[in-house]
Amino acid sequence: MNEGFMNKKILLIDDELPVVEALQKFLEHQGFQVTIQNHSTAALSELKKHPDTYNLVITDLTMPEMDGLLLSKNIHSLIPDLPILLMTGYGNQLSEEKLILSGISKVISKPFRLSEIITTIQELL
Repeated sequence: MNEGFMNKKILLIDDELPVVEALQKFLEHQGFQVTIQNHSTAALSELKKHPDTYNLVITDLTMPEMDGLLLSKNIHSLIPDLPILLMTGYGNQLSEEKLILSGISKVISKPFRLSEIITTIQELL
């Protein structure tokens, strides 16, 4: 467990429940407090209710209802300083301009190593 991560709160969003549950367990073992959502609209609602709660949002790109880019754009307009990490298997298909306009701080390509996501989170926090 990393003491530097204590009290850091992450909102983790992916429509694949086994993925978010596994990642949640790993991140909590690293010392983070992790809330999971598997619907982008529910995640946005959570952030509207508690805009000062989270230090980082990690979201998947491909989700029903609202994809990760649109979700990020909505989050960014609501909480401009909140870092957003986008997980995707299609990272090379996203233009830098589209990422910036959506408020994405960083992109991590799936599949990723757990050490890689920790390093990326450290950069963002």
